[in-house]
Amino acid sequence: MHAVKNFAWVLIITGFVVLAMLIYGVKNRQTGHIAPNPNLAIETVSQANFEERLAALKGNAVLLNFWATWCPPCVGEVPDLIKLHEKYSAKGFAVIGFSMDTKPADFVREFAANLGITYPVYYSQEAETIAGKYGFTNAIPFTVIFDAAGKLQKTFLGARSYEEFESEILAFLPDKTPPDSALPRTR
Repeated sequence: MHAVKNFAWVLIITGFVVLAMLIYGVKNRQTGHIAPNPNLAIETVSQANFEERLAALKGNAVLLNFWATWCPPCVGEVPDLIKLHEKYSAKGFAVIGFSMDTKPADFVREFAANLGITYPVYYSQEAETIAGKYGFTNAIPFTVIFDAAGKLQKTFLGARSYEEFESEILAFLPDKTPPDSALPRTR
């Protein structure tokens, strides 16, 4: 019995170490250190407020990511979502985070700022109801992609990579500038 308790403690401690590595190690992944964003605003919204915010983005493709501070796969996606936001926001694309946390909004704000999030993040006591409108089934990360007309096009359950998200959003960008190789050459 004593060995089982010791093993359980080892698993718990290992879990915390892995979580800490994911949360803090993700800052240095691929692009180097992500600086905290002290200007990040976490807006607390009702379902009606959020629908207004989303409707205001018509004309843009939107990636809506439901996440939580306690979810290691969610936290692991953040650097890729930041890169997508920074690369495509000028081309008619928006990333939105929506916290599924039950912790206070100030905690979520500080956590998100420390992750270096640069895209808007929303918080609501109605988070599950809001996510349910898009097919949420109590598992996160849960991501939804809307086209520029505001029509839901794709849903994803579970973490995805930058490349997976990028390949999906390209078809929905309103500014579909062809790659340089597709442009006719002039002599």
